[in-house]
Amino acid sequence: MHKMNEKLLVFSDSDSESDEISFSSESLSCCICIVDIINSTAITSRIENSKMMRKFYSIFINSVSFIAKKYDASILKNVGDSVMFYFPHTSDSNDADAFNKVLECGNVMKTLHKSINAKMNKELLPSIKYRISIDYGKVEIAKSISSTTCDLFGPTVNICAKINSKAQSNGIVIGSDFYIVLKSFPILKKHYEFKLIGECSTGIKQSYPVYTVNKSKAVQTYMTNRNVKQ
Repeated sequence: MHKMNEKLLVFSDSDSESDEISFSSESLSCCICIVDIINSTAITSRIENSKMMRKFYSIFINSVSFIAKKYDASILKNVGDSVMFYFPHTSDSNDADAFNKVLECGNVMKTLHKSINAKMNKELLPSIKYRISIDYGKVEIAKSISSTTCDLFGPTVNICAKINSKAQSNGIVIGSDFYIVLKSFPILKKHYEFKLIGECSTGIKQSYPVYTVNKSKAVQTYMTNRNVKQ
């Protein structure tokens, strides 16, 4: 499948030019990622000053977005206390480098909380923890008359949000559909370790397997030894 070029998409599924959104006649298969703050309601309830509240969300959203963009992701939306983004280049299911960037991005996100909390503490704001979920599948593309960016809809987006609660604090979970794609790349199976941690009832797929993903021990040892030598 060709990589999506939002400028070339035709959005025609609309009955009126005044409709808020219109859908493209072209679907897309890609990776979706959601980073969601844990216990956000309790955390934000301790922030009374509006200026501090704005700083709190700015630090979290801008930090996550900066890393996501470094790995070729496009930011979709900020929903409450979470950031959702997708990886357009994974529309090519044979592009191992694109899928590796997704995993690399996730692993960087795992440790990003240290940097985020350092910024939070500097501003006298509470520390945070979050969960990361990633999945792969078909999505429908839409644009809004009130926004310059595209939005994605469909079961893949919903399932990615559903499995997020399965992740550990500052950890990653991936859905079965993403795992199946990753298994087709021997190099990724060699560099990462996947562990089945349970299943999620989605309403569509009654038993949807969920996995954790971590750098393989061999890769971790290699990186540690290289850093020591440096």
